Amino acid sequence: MAKDISLEGLNELLKQFNDIAHLPDASKMEAKLISRARELRNLIRTRTPRGKYGKYGRYSIKRTKSGDMLSSFTKAGNLRRSIEARRFRTKVKGSPAVYVRVNKRIAPHYHLIEFGTENFRYPKSAKVLRFDYGGEEIFAKWVGPISPKPFFRPTVDKESQSMIDKISHDVSQLIEDVSESKLSFSSNSDSGDNQ
Repeated sequence: MAKDISLEGLNELLKQFNDIAHLPDASKMEAKLISRARELRNLIRTRTPRGKYGKYGRYSIKRTKSGDMLSSFTKAGNLRRSIEARRFRTKVKGSPAVYVRVNKRIAPHYHLIEFGTENFRYPKSAKVLRFDYGGEEIFAKWVGPISPKPFFRPTVDKESQSMIDKISHDVSQLIEDVSESKLSFSSNSDSGDNQ
């Protein structure tokens, strides 16, 4: 009951596996991807709305209960600075992945600006809301609605196709570079055999 098995085209199959083994290095691919992610990050940053204090920030002077004067500097641009381009930590080695996000530790108010608020907001546990406005402490029982100022999603929607085109061009360029180096290596080894 022995069966004979014959394989045809084994040499071609081995050649195709050899070609796959010479794909671009993952670190080169990741470098290209992170550069494109940083490009998208910079585009989003240019379309990020600025706060009341522009790009520099403001100084505020407060008087404590004991009568001492305290000055502090509030740096502006937290929303703009919070947009990051990062690498994913993947479990599969050699599979580069990157992302662009808003770091909510730097700008926890991102969603309020991007999507706005429809209703009035009231304090959850305190009697009043407390915040600084123009160097003064303000106490309020409620805060009115905020109109949305979308900047992240419209930029991603607008630039996604151009980023896909640029990334596909980068990947094809890497593959061409690898195939050219492979051809030059194989032609050098072939010429050495003839001598």
